[in-house]
Amino acid sequence: MSDKRKLKILVADDTPTILKMIDMRLKMTGHQVETAVNGREAVDKASTFKPDLVLLDIMMPDMSGLEALQRIKRIAPKVPIAMVSASTAKEHLKEALNGGAIGYIQKPVNFKELDNLIAEVLQQLAASEMQEKMEQMSRLAALGEISGRVAHEVLNPATAISARLEKLINEAAKSTDSRLSVIQDILQDWKKEYVNGTLLEYLNATVPGETVTHAQEDFHDLDTLLNEQMAIEQKRLEELQFLQKHLLRIIKIVDSMRGMARQKATIEEIDVNKVLKDTRELMYDTLWKRGIQVVESYDETIPKVLADANELLQVFSNITKNGADAIEMLPPDAPPREKNIYYHTSFEEGHVHIRISDLGIGIPKDKWDTIFESDYTTKDSSKGTGLGLGISRRFVRNWGGDIMVEDSVVGEGTTFLIRIPAVQ
Repeated sequence: MSDKRKLKILVADDTPTILKMIDMRLKMTGHQVETAVNGREAVDKASTFKPDLVLLDIMMPDMSGLEALQRIKRIAPKVPIAMVSASTAKEHLKEALNGGAIGYIQKPVNFKELDNLIAEVLQQLAASEMQEKMEQMSRLAALGEISGRVAHEVLNPATAISARLEKLINEAAKSTDSRLSVIQDILQDWKKEYVNGTLLEYLNATVPGETVTHAQEDFHDLDTLLNEQMAIEQKRLEELQFLQKHLLRIIKIVDSMRGMARQKATIEEIDVNKVLKDTRELMYDTLWKRGIQVVESYDETIPKVLADANELLQVFSNITKNGADAIEMLPPDAPPREKNIYYHTSFEEGHVHIRISDLGIGIPKDKWDTIFESDYTTKDSSKGTGLGLGISRRFVRNWGGDIMVEDSVVGEGTTFLIRIPAVQ
């Protein structure tokens, strides 16, 4: 900020000649000035004028400068206030400084002393504004990081929801068409016989080439359709619960942006095997569309870990999705192999070890650490932001663990190792 900046200054003094002298001096140097003749008026004008600096006489009628100091500080705690007085009493000086005054100018006013005070205020304002700008830049940077994190975390459950909805729509169309066709055939036959007045005879008659009557055959078909429909409705309920679960997860993630604050983790004892199974369920439709299967090998005796279940699910989902992408990135002339992703858990040296492996394109050894940098990605912008592994490592390290590439061979596949301290 330039030292030529002009201030809004409120001056309060009950002596007209002194008030006019200070007013003229400040206006001559380009400052905007508002005056008051007592402490009460100064307090009122501090609310409306919103000064950058206040100069208060101590001894004023109606309300003293010291009382006005306290009241203005309650209204505008950051506004600098200096006392101007002929009093030499040390108790006045002490009370003023304890009350938040930045300085004390002795009457008769020395203009050089006043100019020095204004220069100090200008420097303080410059520093304050610079600090505010830095804080604003920091908030914007944090917002950018949080936005990127939210977008990345929302992508996995949103993709799972989209894939599951597509599956539900396709299944509903096929099953509904076939069941409606059977019901329509039965109703058409009944309607035809009813119109002819032969419905009862038709129902009691034996189906040609069969040993059952039309009624027995039709009721059997209707019972079968009803049972199938009940099973389908139960399955649909489970699918809707799946969709609800992951929609709630999206809501929780997006809610973490409120106030630009990181979502507070809920640290609790977690069954790692269960979270891996939840990950498999979450990613099932996305992997199924790509022809990829998850092969599981769990140590069911491993202890629990202290972590946030939602964040741990995000870690496993990120690595699983990366593994699926790595499989799809294999060149057409790559040797044939199973399109599998492997989950494995074990307990080693006081830590729960989770290994997630794929038979994909692999990672060059000089990139094993680079891939955890927040903006590193080998994919185009439509497939990845480079945030996933960086966020995952941050989560795991917050729990006292770590995540790393344990092994990777270009053209053959990769194994990620997640180590989290076990609950003792």
